[in-house]
Amino acid sequence: MSFFGKLKGSAVTSPTTGTLPPKKDATIPQPTPLEKHIADLGGPVRPDGSDKFFGFENYGSTCYANSIIQCLYYSTTFRENVLNFPPLPPAPEQSESDADRSMSLQNGLPAPGNHLLAAATNNLTSSSPARRPIILPNSPEAQTTKPDDKDSPDYKKKVAMRSGPVLEMQMSNSNAYGMSESLFTSLKDIFESIIGHQSRTGIISPLKFLEILRKENEMFRSAMHQDAHEFLNLLLNQVVDNVEMYSKMLPAINGTLNGNGSAEPSMAGAMSAMAKAHNTAGMSSTGWVHDLFEGLLTSETRCLSCENTSQRDEAFMDLSVDLEAHS
Repeated sequence: MSFFGKLKGSAVTSPTTGTLPPKKDATIPQPTPLEKHIADLGGPVRPDGSDKFFGFENYGSTCYANSIIQCLYYSTTFRENVLNFPPLPPAPEQSESDADRSMSLQNGLPAPGNHLLAAATNNLTSSSPARRPIILPNSPEAQTTKPDDKDSPDYKKKVAMRSGPVLEMQMSNSNAYGMSESLFTSLKDIFESIIGHQSRTGIISPLKFLEILRKENEMFRSAMHQDAHEFLNLLLNQVVDNVEMYSKMLPAINGTLNGNGSAEPSMAGAMSAMAKAHNTAGMSSTGWVHDLFEGLLTSETRCLSCENTSQRDEAFMDLSVDLEAHS
């Protein structure tokens, strides 16, 4: 046998060539840092919703609203105040069958029979096909379709929509709060649904919130992108207006209910109970937005001749600060 024959034979029988590690399947998505973090949490879901990670569906130009709502949700004090306003009456004693049909809210969370949570979970996709199925590279459909870029936002959105659950926020629960439909009640609906759902992750489709936003504000009706900072100011001002208006109108509404009961039957009971709870909580419950986001700016003016000074105090929700480069 020649030298080259021996060399060839030894190469074929070499043990190193037969023990190569298997290649990773490129079609299997690797867990994201968020998925790893959630896997490490373990234990039951926290009742305050602090371990919930829900994304928001982007309708092409609504990222400004989605990002602000998520930031506000993770502001613990803001979230708790939204959930606890208006002050809720004590839950009445009821039989087991009545409790299943209850529309009341308990401890800031939707009761098991709350119609908001039932409506929001009607369109969950966790047990149904994906809205837009993903075509994997090795599937027959991929022969005529260009494979998706796994790093693209569109692909990540498809994966998220497939995983679910998806909560379609198409209804308003304002009657259960004894309030008129507003941005505040819609924001409260979103927070209630996230906390009331058993899953730690999911997707919110804020359809009702965007509907109210566009109905009340003409500048948001177009498909143009909007500034998130301007939207934050608008939303906080709307929340302040909605909360204060409710607090001012509640005593008069309660008197009307006691007088002739002209309010709608669906809201009459809720308003009456809310009025009693509101009187117990006191009017200080309306100032939480100011406590969190408002500051006081004091301007001082001094006369150069007589050196007299005068001061003026102004409340502000944000400040414009000039920052130097690389500061």
